[in-house]
Amino acid sequence: MPECGCGYAARMKTSLMIAMVGAAAALAGGCAHQASPADGAPSVAGAPATFRLNAGEYARAFDRARNELREFGFILDRVDAQAGVITTLPKGTGGLATPWDQEQSGLDDRAEDAAHRHRRIVRIEFAPAGAAPGEAEGRDLRAETGPIEGQVSATVYRVHQPGWRVNTQAILNSTYTRDPQLDERGMTTYGVAVRQDDALARRIAERVRERTGYQRAGG
Repeated sequence: MPECGCGYAARMKTSLMIAMVGAAAALAGGCAHQASPADGAPSVAGAPATFRLNAGEYARAFDRARNELREFGFILDRVDAQAGVITTLPKGTGGLATPWDQEQSGLDDRAEDAAHRHRRIVRIEFAPAGAAPGEAEGRDLRAETGPIEGQVSATVYRVHQPGWRVNTQAILNSTYTRDPQLDERGMTTYGVAVRQDDALARRIAERVRERTGYQRAGG
């Protein structure tokens, strides 16, 4: 008797689900292994995304911070040693689909990045220790003789495409509408900030501290 097509399809669907669960479990195990303290990986949960520099250490720390961003795969946007600011261009990621990306801090991040079009922008800002917001504006940090603090922030942006009409039955059959005004402005896509990635900011700050021997701000 010929095999029932519906039974074959059900078995294939089950096999696919088992394979996906297995792959996720393997990835979770790999991520947990990478973060294991036994491997010498630093524990950054709850650590502030800051570091404190002694007098005369600013130039070396600025270069170290810039290099760390490059090692994470970010392309630098603004590099201003005088004002003490480093920013990156938005970096896209596919999460589980791009396992070589380093910005995710766990399996949840990878799954979320796979489900949505996410980009991250990182900002590292230096200021004289204890300075009030805006107090250091216009000052040349390269000429500072006292301690300096660095702070890292990372923002996750979700990319949207105007006019995308999703087909609920077949995603490939989705259609698009066009807005001539948006076309003139070059807004084929746009990003909306959805959250701060504090875990990534802490990891970057920790790596700067590790590789330069600096303390956390206030430490």
